[in-house]
Amino acid sequence: MSAVYPIKQGQSASWRFLSFLGRFVVFALVIAGALYRFSTPLAESLLPAIEAEFKWLDDTYDIKRLYVDQEGADHVVRVVVSQARCIVLIDRAFCGDPRGRANASTLIGNITLPAALLMSLVLAWPVIRSTELVWRAVFLPFGLAIVWALDVPFVLWSAIWSLHVDAFAPDMFSPLLIWTQFLQGGGRLALAILLGILITMGARWCAGISKRAMPEAVSS
Repeated sequence: MSAVYPIKQGQSASWRFLSFLGRFVVFALVIAGALYRFSTPLAESLLPAIEAEFKWLDDTYDIKRLYVDQEGADHVVRVVVSQARCIVLIDRAFCGDPRGRANASTLIGNITLPAALLMSLVLAWPVIRSTELVWRAVFLPFGLAIVWALDVPFVLWSAIWSLHVDAFAPDMFSPLLIWTQFLQGGGRLALAILLGILITMGARWCAGISKRAMPEAVSS
């Protein structure tokens, strides 16, 4: 669909912005609706990757279960863990009972909403060359992977980690908790917007490089 709205010479900046905004709203409604409809299968398909990243981030915890759950009217991704080894906070070690369990959850909307924003922005952004569409299609999966990798696993990890920090070291500086607060305060949407802009600009740059390279290849 992007091919039908290239940037045209002579269009005012306000008109281009309104045109982009209209496309963005349409794409956002369609994509958000589709992701909402299939949010549970999408979240379930990401569970293996979330579990692998969680284990890579911190082997202090042993994941007993990671699944899609329901809290009232909300669907969430829930993790249940036990403490696999002692936790060191500042200068003290805390060794919990390995039979104990802790759980944390995050809304499935934290998976679908940033994804819808990122995809809508990439699809609605005007193009100069049709080859930009190819590059956007190449870059978009990487953008989605980054959004998801920097969000849900960190939120779940932070929720478990904060139980120990709040109990034993409430004044401890924690970059993990700061990052999670940023995400929960709208940072996940800002991250999606930033990646969307980088994808569109990167696609435009790659399309320009390809166009300049083609005449050289033909002439040689």
